[in-house]
Amino acid sequence: MKPYHFLITLKGILFSFILLSFIVGCSKKDDDEDEAPTAPTVDFSFTPLSPKVNEAITFNNTSTNATSYQWSAAGTNFNSTEKNPTFTFTSTGTFDVKLVATGEGGSNTKTREISVAPADDTTPMPVAAFSFSPSSPNRGEEVSFTNESTNATSYQWSAAGTNFSSTSENPTFTFDATGDFDVKLVVTNSAGTDEISKTITVTAASGGGNNNPCNLPECYIETTTTVASGFTTTVTYTYTVVNGVKKIATISTATIAGTLITSIEYDATGKRIKDETKIGGVLQNYIEYEYTGGGSTVRANTYDAPNTFTGYNISQYDANDKLLRTDNYDVSGALQSYTVYSDFVNIAGSFPQLVETFDANNTLTQRDVHTYQNCQLIKTVSTDGSGTQIGEVNNTIDANGLLRTSIATIFAQGVTITSNSQYVYDCD
Repeated sequence: MKPYHFLITLKGILFSFILLSFIVGCSKKDDDEDEAPTAPTVDFSFTPLSPKVNEAITFNNTSTNATSYQWSAAGTNFNSTEKNPTFTFTSTGTFDVKLVATGEGGSNTKTREISVAPADDTTPMPVAAFSFSPSSPNRGEEVSFTNESTNATSYQWSAAGTNFSSTSENPTFTFDATGDFDVKLVVTNSAGTDEISKTITVTAASGGGNNNPCNLPECYIETTTTVASGFTTTVTYTYTVVNGVKKIATISTATIAGTLITSIEYDATGKRIKDETKIGGVLQNYIEYEYTGGGSTVRANTYDAPNTFTGYNISQYDANDKLLRTDNYDVSGALQSYTVYSDFVNIAGSFPQLVETFDANNTLTQRDVHTYQNCQLIKTVSTDGSGTQIGEVNNTIDANGLLRTSIATIFAQGVTITSNSQYVYDCD
């Protein structure tokens, strides 16, 4: 073989080897790229191996190929996404602790059984018990709970369907709705927990059509007849029952243009959601109500008949449903005036003894001083910003505590206008 033939052959062999290596390398790379991610392997251990009630347990997560974790234990509130969480069982028994590990390759689950033994002391298990007063509370009436549990060191109170939640030994709570409520007490000590539930029936408060807390007959205003300057105006009220409470459904007034009727709508819980006013069956305007802050803030949006937004007001209430302030705004959102309610009578319900109205510049424009008798308003004296009296209302209360007559006097530019109103109730 000639030397240059040998070189040509050698070059050919080297080229073939390089080409083959490249093909094999590319094939291996493609195989590597098609390989699926590895699924997680799930496992964990815990210490101590024989835990007792109220003893902290540490979980050691030994899972691989995982990026997130979800821990839980049926029958408990154990819920964690930590890699190595801790948890304390407050009662004895056998519990299935589950770990779900998730990664690029999917999810896998591991469940281990943990037996929780009683504490190593002589403390007896707690026994839950309580009583409450009054036994048949009215809506808006404070209920006092007396803890009668034994061997308990901590307490947790709750009532389904309400915001009642307390760790006090002897708490109080006021139900703002009628119905049957299951009040639960859970008691705990180092030996474990116990619980008890009792049903409390809350009824509507009686009195004058306003569900007031005073001892008044179950009467609701049916009509008012007012005589002023030779004209007689009669207003008629109808009612509906919402969530066990009687509420005003319509207010009707006869006018020259026809009967003016305001219809009031409520949601299932009894919140006022819409007022609609018509004259002779023709829509005049309507108001829609929005609630935020758990009902402590109420916005009333006003619209005319063509559905044009005309302004709004915002009212603020405290935790006891006392109206504290109302701000009035025009369409652009500019404050026009506001009213502040204060100096409340010390009984359940909203009974302000002082009502002050201010303009947008914080200038006092009117002050009303109210006087009450057994949940009924018996007198109002109104003055303007300078302190000059501009009006007065004097009401007459009958032997049953019901408002019967109301004489209102207005002083304006040297002219005195007096109106006399009579009240008729559906219990008459």
